[in-house]
Amino acid sequence: MCSSDLLAVEFKDFALVVEAPMDGERSLAVIAETHRLMPTKPIRYLINTHHHWDHAGGLREFAAEDALIVTHESNFDYYEGVVFDLRPRVVHPDRLSLAPRQVHYILVKDKRTITDGERSIDVMHMEALDHAQDMLMVWLPKEKIIVEGDMYNPAPAGQQQPPVNAQNQNFVYNLERWGIVPETIVSIHTGVHPMSDFLRYMGLAKLEVRGRGLNAELNQ
Repeated sequence: MCSSDLLAVEFKDFALVVEAPMDGERSLAVIAETHRLMPTKPIRYLINTHHHWDHAGGLREFAAEDALIVTHESNFDYYEGVVFDLRPRVVHPDRLSLAPRQVHYILVKDKRTITDGERSIDVMHMEALDHAQDMLMVWLPKEKIIVEGDMYNPAPAGQQQPPVNAQNQNFVYNLERWGIVPETIVSIHTGVHPMSDFLRYMGLAKLEVRGRGLNAELNQ
């Protein structure tokens, strides 16, 4: 089974969680721990990086919590028609099945910023990615933290690292395309990594800010 991590962020009057991986049981534990750490803050947002089960298997529990599901716009039909289907689960009912409620979304096309006026988080689409065309990454500009799913999964220290793959290269492309220079990577599958480790792995001295829009090709 895949290991999965996530991130809970405290805002002025609400909490935000990045990812609902694996299953409902894990999400219930995350919800309980978030409430313990931030007892006065409702969980207002759940950011879903992409639709694969090991990243979205616990979404229904956050929907039952009345969190806004932040996901790429291409997921709407599948999520509304299948993932959040409100018909009863009779074998192993979850909270959304026991107390059905309308699920609310924030659908991201290209970029969406969530802020309380002091802290902000940017949710950005990663283009040109075969692994999952709905992939989002999450940028905490003040902390210089990037949160990603499946883009960089190094082996534990002391083990041989896997060869560089297309997802690693796409990660570089999208960081440079968005003009992001992180100091820390939070990988949903492998935890917290210094950006310097990733650059060394990729054989890069630094990221190059290449820009976006019609002139992006000129900056390659």
